[in-house]
Amino acid sequence: MSVYEAASRLGLTEYELRELINGTAHGGVAERLGVSIKDIDGFFEGYVSPEMATALDMPHAAAQALRDTIDPKGAIGIVVGMCVFKPPAP
Repeated sequence: MSVYEAASRLGLTEYELRELINGTAHGGVAERLGVSIKDIDGFFEGYVSPEMATALDMPHAAAQALRDTIDPKGAIGIVVGMCVFKPPAP
């Protein structure tokens, strides 16, 4: 599967997926998850906003505890996984 095909299945552009894998969120990712780019950037940096916890479908304290146990690459993996399993936000 090409990066283009993977991105298409995630509802992202190829550029957005490549950037996401490198730790930079863009509007398509934020829109897909129903959060702001700032929320995603904060998650990559170690902070879970209430909106990000809602997107994770977890209580805020649990989401923050999860984030505290993983490194930034793990946080990127979680966001990619969210794009795979969450339907696009309304």
